[in-house]
Amino acid sequence: MYTGDGAMQDRRGAAAAAAVVVAMISLEAAAATGPRVGPKESWDDMQKYEYYIGQLSGALGMCNHFDLSARLKTLADLTPYGRQGWQSLQVFDDIRGGRCGGYADSAQDILEDAEKLRHYLTDKYDCPDGKCAAE
Repeated sequence: MYTGDGAMQDRRGAAAAAAVVVAMISLEAAAATGPRVGPKESWDDMQKYEYYIGQLSGALGMCNHFDLSARLKTLADLTPYGRQGWQSLQVFDDIRGGRCGGYADSAQDILEDAEKLRHYLTDKYDCPDGKCAAE
């Protein structure tokens, strides 16, 4: 788990709160469509956070925030959990419903520490060109 400065921890806390919102959206969508969206309970906090980054990237793409989506997807592609998060939202056509501004704010928070996160992810995983080795 990343043990850098406290600012990263504070942002992760805020991002975790946003992940709850995404999870609630996912639960609503799952009730309507059937599939379960979200990280596995057995994953550690950082793996769940990586999943959330991928999921947020997918949500931002649906919200027409393509630049933020692409920048987060670059990070998500560095981890198998991020890739799963990104792919988890492909089953849904539309999640707009007034939530896009919050997604953009969450993405900006994550991207403030993008270099630290990039170093952490590339040190931990071997995912060249977004293709991760099986875990």
